[in-house]
Amino acid sequence: MKPVVMIVGMVTRKESFWGRTNEENVVRDKLRIEALSGEYDVFSMSLKSHNEDASKHLQASMTARGAKAVVSFMRAKKKKLDFILVDYVRMPSAYYDAYIVKNETNICSFLKNVQQVCRPEFKMIFARRETMKELLAYTNKFFNVNFIKGNKNPLFIATSRVGKLPGNFDHKNELQKLTNYNKKPFIEITSNIFASKRCRTPL
Repeated sequence: MKPVVMIVGMVTRKESFWGRTNEENVVRDKLRIEALSGEYDVFSMSLKSHNEDASKHLQASMTARGAKAVVSFMRAKKKKLDFILVDYVRMPSAYYDAYIVKNETNICSFLKNVQQVCRPEFKMIFARRETMKELLAYTNKFFNVNFIKGNKNPLFIATSRVGKLPGNFDHKNELQKLTNYNKKPFIEITSNIFASKRCRTPL
């Protein structure tokens, strides 16, 4: 059985749509999801989407409410998550900061609530930003936080196999710009403290 991955910020589209479009962002998603699907059972999640494959994609955000949507979605599939991976390609720093850094309580609430459909060894991985110090200090009260290299992130590995992305994007350059050239450009959050009751869950 393949490990189960949920990618945040990408969209799994219907095969019929993938076959009749050359939109760069759509093709990028397709190539990377296909590369990841060789070793993983891949699902995707985003706040907005179009022509999505409803059996593989969920419209939701990383909040307590979004976590409940993930729980319902994965329970219907009778699957448990091994990874939640946040995309880092075509993610301007201001957008990434708004999406994750200013969302510290929501991230904590999301993780606490989504645990119902996560395996004990579950990991969430996203790009490391210098602006994340307060986020990490807050998150570290409730979860294990580690800095890791690209070869520990399944999405980075799969994207490396694809090579040059449509639009002439080099995913390594995109990551370097986002993370200020850190040698360990990703943050890994592990689930062994999920039961903490101190993690607030605003609804």
